[in-house]
Amino acid sequence: MYRTDAKGSQANGPFATHGTRQASLTSFSYSALKTVTTDDAGHSRTEERNIDGKVARVTDATGAQLAQFYDAFGNLVQTRDPFDNMVVVAYDKRGRKLSMTDPDTGTWEYEYDALGQLVWQRNPNQKAKAQETTLKYDLLGRMVERNEPEFKSRWYYDAYADGSVCDKGIGKLCESVTDHGVRRRIAYDAYARPVGTRTDIASGPSFVSGVSYDSATGRPLTQTYPTGVKIRYNYTKLGFVSSLSLATPATVNPLPATAGGTPGKAVSLPAGTMLWQGLSYNASGKVEEQQYGNGVTAKASFEPDSGRIARITAGIGDATDIVNYSYQWNGLNQLTVRTDANGDGKTGAVTDTFALYDAVGRLQNYSVSAPAVQGWSAA
Repeated sequence: MYRTDAKGSQANGPFATHGTRQASLTSFSYSALKTVTTDDAGHSRTEERNIDGKVARVTDATGAQLAQFYDAFGNLVQTRDPFDNMVVVAYDKRGRKLSMTDPDTGTWEYEYDALGQLVWQRNPNQKAKAQETTLKYDLLGRMVERNEPEFKSRWYYDAYADGSVCDKGIGKLCESVTDHGVRRRIAYDAYARPVGTRTDIASGPSFVSGVSYDSATGRPLTQTYPTGVKIRYNYTKLGFVSSLSLATPATVNPLPATAGGTPGKAVSLPAGTMLWQGLSYNASGKVEEQQYGNGVTAKASFEPDSGRIARITAGIGDATDIVNYSYQWNGLNQLTVRTDANGDGKTGAVTDTFALYDAVGRLQNYSVSAPAVQGWSAA
């Protein structure tokens, strides 16, 4: 909900509804080219604009300022903070960025062709080693080659690299190759949808994956992974994914519980085994309850006004012994308390309290309270 002044300008906007519920209020005030935004904690941020409507100066809640300067064409050419740290950007006559100098990353340089396509760039590390990156495009403006100091990449459209037919691949990427030994081919179906990808690594393995589609709706129906595992997507009447199941039998080989330990016993799963199922959703489409193939049910509850997560649990049935977290937030959408009701499973709950944020939202202090860590804090 928003309230405006007589001129229609936004005056304030509460984060949640009024009535008996708690509301977080953000207010806005206007004076000529200046806009002041004040959050629920009283922190103000000021934006000053030039006559072209571009932000010329920003003052945050701590009083720190950032000034921004533009050229006659409206291009941002410089930013400057109170310590005289500057980011400087240079452009050519067509408004294309030629260089950017930043006190943290150094100077980046760029060059373009007559069509405005980036064909050359160099970062500070490359400049120090007399290296560069070059790019090439085809007649349709698609990138077909990129040369970097580490390796060269090529992209092939409409046909495969060897000239063979890429069926239904007109206008699409059919193959990509790097000169350090990675090759990827894509296959399409009669409707030009990707149905298979093969990745070959020189002197190494090859990986094949695929996807099939529902003939009636066009939605993805199955996904095949390089291991050979195939899963099936199941949908609701409205077209949302409701569950994932095995389309073919699979064998699960558990990893050892500890390094060097003995692996668990292999488990064979028949086709049709449910891997994941969404059981309930809220009005915003967020999953409130879902179940996994191992029988674990995960539940989530959200604050009704803000949609922020309030609690997460997981366990067999209604149990919460696997995960049991709860969260509290302030009016600025900052986490203030996080509680792990399970802790280490033996000594009791662990509570993290995020007690202090500065005026621009940076965490300054938090404490951890637990039976094994009494009153420990870090600032």
